Amino acid sequence: MNKVIFSNKRTQCPNCGAKHSKAQILEYCGQDVSNDDYFKCFSCESIRTPKTEKQYTKISISNYDIEKVESLPYDINGLFDYSISLKHTDNFSKYLMNIWGAENEFIESYLDKWNIGSDSNSNTVFWYTNSSGEPFYCKSIQYSYNTCKRNKDAFIGGGLQFRNKFIPINKAGGKNGLFGLNQIHSKEIVLVEAEKTAILSSFHYFDLSFVATGGTQNFKIEYLNQIPKESELFIMFDVDGPGQNSQSKLSNLLKSNGIRHGIIDYSDKIKPYGTDLADYMLYNRGVAFYAE
Repeated sequence: MNKVIFSNKRTQCPNCGAKHSKAQILEYCGQDVSNDDYFKCFSCESIRTPKTEKQYTKISISNYDIEKVESLPYDINGLFDYSISLKHTDNFSKYLMNIWGAENEFIESYLDKWNIGSDSNSNTVFWYTNSSGEPFYCKSIQYSYNTCKRNKDAFIGGGLQFRNKFIPINKAGGKNGLFGLNQIHSKEIVLVEAEKTAILSSFHYFDLSFVATGGTQNFKIEYLNQIPKESELFIMFDVDGPGQNSQSKLSNLLKSNGIRHGIIDYSDKIKPYGTDLADYMLYNRGVAFYAE
């Protein structure tokens, strides 16, 4: 069988413009073609080889044995590029693009700003990045395509699935922190539990910046060093028992460290639909997004 070997490094495709989708071909049917002229795009599937007549021709490669020159390097930047190359293929992204179909371009660009990727199991990979967009942590969660609810039977963890192996992000140089730092644009910052809540809340409350702690037990006081010192903090955790208990503990922790903050209470609005603002927005399929 013919063999095509391509590089792990992904760049922007000159055909469709997709970032992190163009892979350079290093060897084609035994011929060394290690230059930038020959590549395959994993978004539009265009491929350029020494044997294709046109530069951008979508062809079947079922007769070729596709290999990578080596397994994906287990460093955080390599994992980030790999995960982002699979963007919009996870159920969370698909669900949002489905219910807000008329706003698909906006949704796609919005998810890109938040650095939402996927992995080989189609899990949603939330990338934690600093204010410059550089990754320092990630979390993988599996959602239902029909409800956008988390699959509680599936593994959730700090890392992502590559082929048949789960790669813990801390083994690749990752360190935990706050999610949404690259989206801080206001003095007022609202701390929420889930990454999904931060993203969906920001759809409507444009004047506020939403940052997720990643869960009820994940916050550490030193994480506040990641946000601007002049910020005004607010807490809006889930309205269920664990969420409210954790909110009280976090509030007491901030008080004991002399950090002024406020509590946002939307329980009357949220409880008929779920436990957080994301449930309200998803239940009403964008009502909050379109509200004035």
